[in-house]
Amino acid sequence: MLFLPSDAPIPSHGQPLLRSFFGAQMIDQWVADGASTMVVELHQDYIVRVTNDYLVAEATLEIPPGDAVTLQAATYRLYRGLFNLLHTHPSYNLTRIWNFVPQINLPIPPPAEHADMYQHFNAGRHQAFQECFGNNRQGWTPPAASGMGSADQRLHLTLFATTAKPIFIENRLQTPAAHYSYRYGRTPPLFARGAFVTLDDTPTFLASGTAAIRGEDSCLPDDAEGQLTMALDNLLTLVSAENLLPQGVPCSFKARDIRLLRLYYRHAHDHDKLQRLVQPLTRHRANITLINTAICRPELLAEVEAVFSII
Repeated sequence: MLFLPSDAPIPSHGQPLLRSFFGAQMIDQWVADGASTMVVELHQDYIVRVTNDYLVAEATLEIPPGDAVTLQAATYRLYRGLFNLLHTHPSYNLTRIWNFVPQINLPIPPPAEHADMYQHFNAGRHQAFQECFGNNRQGWTPPAASGMGSADQRLHLTLFATTAKPIFIENRLQTPAAHYSYRYGRTPPLFARGAFVTLDDTPTFLASGTAAIRGEDSCLPDDAEGQLTMALDNLLTLVSAENLLPQGVPCSFKARDIRLLRLYYRHAHDHDKLQRLVQPLTRHRANITLINTAICRPELLAEVEAVFSII
């Protein structure tokens, strides 16, 4: 698997498996081995691309402005469709999901059951997990994931599955998201902090969206640079030997192993100073994309996600 920036040409031996967009902006490209046949399928709301080793599916639903009820129902529908899709492809293991949620921080006044659009999204996702996997949350295995504001009024989901078996990882500095208190909603967000998986015989780590959170608390309010510095520290702690070995991963990763990094930032005026903070990572062949959008908690100003691989 190759992880390429948006402007990189596709090698003659490769075929595009995943081209990620934020609105009209291409973010990056995941390229599979061209020797493997790719099949394109339609499953309810999803466009699906399947190779011998990988499955990628994308779905988009339009949400009326401020309509939290429709967002919750649409989230439930897409996640149920996702689980149904994987049921028809039992050889593939769900590994990573990207969620782009319209008006993600918009407050929803009483008598709504949930406080904002993101919490309504979480409720729809939680309902789908509960119906598919039962009431015992301990038996659920949420994948690595990100939850960001979308570029428009569309709810957009992208999933990545592989025939390899992922190991889902938590961060020793952070409370597992599924265990968050009611401060962050009646139904918690469901995701692992990352996933270790072997792709094309290469040890790879897919880090979820990672922000300036310790325990379950957001840190360093009104300090975008401080938040990004803490987020990067959390990211490197996540892939450290001290964090991975006790969770059954036989290797660890360093900053030099980052292949792709996405930096989401809330305020346009923070772009240049945040870009300067991550620029040193390009010394190690990291391809970096900055995306100006809302983040799941209103107080968070920056968030990162990354792909690590040992070459």
